[in-house]
Amino acid sequence: MALSTTTLKTKVAQLYGLGGDTTAEAQALQALDEAISEMNMELWDVLLARSESVAMTVDVDTVTLPTLMYKEKDAFWVRTSDSQKGPPLTYLDWITFKRMYNSVPSTSTGLPRVYSQFGPEATVYLAPTPNADAADNFTLTFEYHTRLRSATVADADDQSLDVPAEWEVALLHKARQFYALMVAGPDSKDIGTFQVMYDSAIANLRQIDRRHPDETTRFRMYDRSRGNRRTRAGGLYTKID
Repeated sequence: MALSTTTLKTKVAQLYGLGGDTTAEAQALQALDEAISEMNMELWDVLLARSESVAMTVDVDTVTLPTLMYKEKDAFWVRTSDSQKGPPLTYLDWITFKRMYNSVPSTSTGLPRVYSQFGPEATVYLAPTPNADAADNFTLTFEYHTRLRSATVADADDQSLDVPAEWEVALLHKARQFYALMVAGPDSKDIGTFQVMYDSAIANLRQIDRRHPDETTRFRMYDRSRGNRRTRAGGLYTKID
């Protein structure tokens, strides 16, 4: 379901009775951007994307995904002759990948076993570099988390945010918190009130997301303070409840 940015910014501006005011709604849209940035810190299952049958090119160590990858979840090759799926490719962070493979076409070629994502162009780096057999007889499948686009971009584009209806409450609470900061100042009691309401709304959304079949790998944020575990793709993650 798509939420209307026009409706959302009006509801935010109504906090202080300023719904319909052009300047107030511009501030409300900015507050919605801040709220979306906050919610993008979570790795929601509803923002999972899957790119299947990503073709490889001989002696080219990169492929491009159709949408930006925020955080990897899974990747594997598929043999085109019988659709057999291979084991998960190992994910390496960009620094480690670059040190190990120098991020240039390697003299070692074959079926990729390792991948890394770098830059804003949805480019995924592979190692070993695909050879003719890999490019002709296999494709890749990637599953990864994406981000919500900003409210400002959405409002200028088609006036809609493509998110579940259940997200509206959390978005409004967080946006009103930022809006109160802008309009009423840092001493406003509304800031703390909306933080409590936002935390409660996020807890409810997590319960909804938790019912996803892959709940044990739902969140993969890296957090040094909580200890590390291994993802199926070989990366490090911490499950956040």
